Amino acid sequence: RMFAEAGAALPLPTQIVIAVADWLQAYWWTLLLAALLLLLTIPKLLTRPGVKLRWDAFVLSLAGVGPLVRKIEVARFCRTLATLLSNGVVLLTALAIVKETLGNLALAGSVERIASSLKGGGTFSGPMLEDGVFPKLACHMVRVGEETGSLDQMLLDVADIYDKEVSQSLKKLLNLLEPLMILTLGVLIAAIIFSILLALLSINELAF
Repeated sequence: RMFAEAGAALPLPTQIVIAVADWLQAYWWTLLLAALLLLLTIPKLLTRPGVKLRWDAFVLSLAGVGPLVRKIEVARFCRTLATLLSNGVVLLTALAIVKETLGNLALAGSVERIASSLKGGGTFSGPMLEDGVFPKLACHMVRVGEETGSLDQMLLDVADIYDKEVSQSLKKLLNLLEPLMILTLGVLIAAIIFSILLALLSINELAF
């Protein structure tokens, strides 16, 4: 009110803070509604195979998140397949079973192409390398397992490697999360304090 009576404008940072606070107070329900709509809509969209496939491929392409998801899925794939093979399940049957356990359709599609290659007399590792969905390390280790007749053991080794890497990555992420949250909160508080101080300084200038 003092600024209005003096015909002066509030400092821009203060205007922004006040505008955001007023908007949140008046329209907080729109954020809640938007979050609810997303929670209801996204799961339904992901039940469509085409949408799910594009989404899964997009997730794998994300920096940071993609490699982590890829390693989790590949470790699960390799460990389950190795367990089935070591228990006497035929490779093609084991691949069909494992494909259904994968949560990522991009990887599941690659497994299907591996099965098709084997049915046609091809190799296991060939389609893995061609698709580019599986990490190169996994592809090369599987190829060695094929050539040496120790596929099940090599699959277990791949699973162990990626399980260890995932565990290390998650620990690093958790260690970064706390300081990042503190930094974000600190920046927000600093912005509010800065806007208040600017307003107080401007009031002093008006007084003189």
